[in-house]
Amino acid sequence: MDLTKIGFASAVMNQDLNTTQAGIATSEYITSVTNTAGGTGYGTYGTAALGTAEAMGKVCVIMCNIQDGNPLPTPDWSDGIDDALYSTTHPLDPAFNISMRNPSGPVAFMGMGAPEFLVSDIITDPANSTTVYRATAYGYLATMMIDTDGDDLVDTEVPDYPQTLIRDWSLYVLTGSEFQENGGGSDFTDSEDIADRLQNLLGVDFSDVDNLNLMMNGDGTDTPLGLLSENADGTGFGLATFLDMDATTAMATFGMDQAQYDAIYTWANGWATSATSMQLALLGGTGSINAGQFVNTTFGAEDPINGGYLERSLNLGGLWETMYALPAVNLTAEQSANVLYGPLGLTTRTGATLFLYGELFGSTPPVDLATMQPAEPVIWNSDTIAAVYDIDTNAASAMRTLVTGPIFGDFVPDYLIDKFGTSPYLTQPVNNWLYGWHDPVSAYLASGDSADMSVGWASLEANATYYGSNGVPNGDGTNYTICTGENPACDKGEMIEQDGSTQLSWRNDAMFAATYGVLTPEELAGATGGFIVGEGDKVDVSGYAIADLDCSGTSSVKDIPVDVCTASVEPTSRLIQAKLLKTFTLLDATPSALPVYLGSDIEVKSEQLSGLIIAGESTTTFYLDTRDGYDMATPPMMEDMVPVFQIQSASMIGDDDAEQMESAIVQNQNYFTFWSNFDTGLDFIPLFLWIFGISLIICPAIFRLFD
Repeated sequence: MDLTKIGFASAVMNQDLNTTQAGIATSEYITSVTNTAGGTGYGTYGTAALGTAEAMGKVCVIMCNIQDGNPLPTPDWSDGIDDALYSTTHPLDPAFNISMRNPSGPVAFMGMGAPEFLVSDIITDPANSTTVYRATAYGYLATMMIDTDGDDLVDTEVPDYPQTLIRDWSLYVLTGSEFQENGGGSDFTDSEDIADRLQNLLGVDFSDVDNLNLMMNGDGTDTPLGLLSENADGTGFGLATFLDMDATTAMATFGMDQAQYDAIYTWANGWATSATSMQLALLGGTGSINAGQFVNTTFGAEDPINGGYLERSLNLGGLWETMYALPAVNLTAEQSANVLYGPLGLTTRTGATLFLYGELFGSTPPVDLATMQPAEPVIWNSDTIAAVYDIDTNAASAMRTLVTGPIFGDFVPDYLIDKFGTSPYLTQPVNNWLYGWHDPVSAYLASGDSADMSVGWASLEANATYYGSNGVPNGDGTNYTICTGENPACDKGEMIEQDGSTQLSWRNDAMFAATYGVLTPEELAGATGGFIVGEGDKVDVSGYAIADLDCSGTSSVKDIPVDVCTASVEPTSRLIQAKLLKTFTLLDATPSALPVYLGSDIEVKSEQLSGLIIAGESTTTFYLDTRDGYDMATPPMMEDMVPVFQIQSASMIGDDDAEQMESAIVQNQNYFTFWSNFDTGLDFIPLFLWIFGISLIICPAIFRLFD
């Protein structure tokens, strides 16, 4: 909708360069003339202008009416045209001042159209006469008294159409000449022409600026830059780019000084922010309309300016009637405003995410959308949508079609590609995957600037800084609290907390609340921190999952007896998009937002007596769900997924440490030879005892031998 506002602003700015500026210049001309010659003088100048135009063959009014048998009188300006100059309001809008000395006056005057050429045409159909309509509005409709009862006495006042026509043509030619001379009714041509128009409109000299560049730079390209330029798809506007620039950049880009920039920015920003409005009476309506009101009106009803329906509206450019054979959507501006900007408005993060969740999952999250309190999910259909937004089911059905088709299916991808140079899939070096990459979309969402290198970073691992970021920190790392065994409430080596929480960082109470109960918390309790206790053991799979360990086998590692424990994560049941996105919104649970699944096979070996893990290996694979987004409400099958990344890791106790452990633990379990490793000073005591014992046996035998 912001783009619709910008599109509206760009269109009316172009109209400003066409008619508004000409109206300003013409009103100033009229003011100057009437200050000197009065209304009578202006009328007289008009009569002369008509005569000149007739002589040059530009119009045929006087001669054509003579030929038609209705010669026109000499224009009578004796009463002047004060009403036209000072006190005229638009016939369709009494609050709209269209006096000819007012800047909007000449625009309204000329906008009513050219007068009829022949009096006879007026007499035939005065109710539909442009001349009568304008002369009535501006107060110069001539009248005359006629005899209606045949008593030779004039008793009835009636319009004097010949006098009115000659007056109307006189004012039309004079006013129109000045209006046209200032570019009214015609498109700008070159830089000098634009400079003249900007001078009229803004009162600032732009003669030293390349004004064609200012207005049209990049028009029709993927990078529109000029104020009135746009890309071929109508999804990008140079005006938006200009308004996002700081003053210094804008002035350097377009060669403007401070005064020129201030005038342009104030003009453009006024339209873009709805501070400036246009009068609908100029288009046959009533009241005024600004960018915001234009969006609210056209989203659910007919375009009040151009007629018809906008392409990206509930009426789909008219296709809702013609292609779908359904009644045209006709919401009030208030209803559209609620649909767009209300508590669950489509332009709000909450509303848009809830709507997409419903479309992709087929039901609401477990929350009452009216109260936002926990509740049983309900089927997502047009009836549900109609109730939520207080609209009829026809409009609700149109909402579903618009959001899932032109907006979500077409506009959003095209917009992301055009604005950020992104693509559906990226091929990246390993460094980016492991150590971080900069995502322009994420940066834009975080700061409004896609090039902001302080935000928008992502990685699969947690390191001190992101690779290539020039020092942008990647968090504070992960801090674990592990039971030492001294507290009877926990087992030795059991993980208690991760960064101060007993839950996974992306499956915790905060995520539960943010996703309205869709993503439930997962506890870390029981996950090993380096020891196996033999009962209820679990393993933390790098923060992606908590898996149960099954210790059912035995083996040895470097002559150390070990228990062999295995764990696995079933890839089809472990969607990790919430871990990767971590927005703490319903987006984390919305199907297809980032359909990445994780599978893992883990084996650890722990020394049998102490439970210390001394060896292990794992293979963890990231899978992409390739199903259509609307088919992702249910878990995938393995054939639906493609492996995109795999991490293999292995570790084993070192030789020296193994030798020490074998000596300290294994050998010490030998009843007779535990001391033979001499790992402590006390091991020499058994040696002395053995020597002493053996000597007690051997020495008497020797003595007897020599006896």
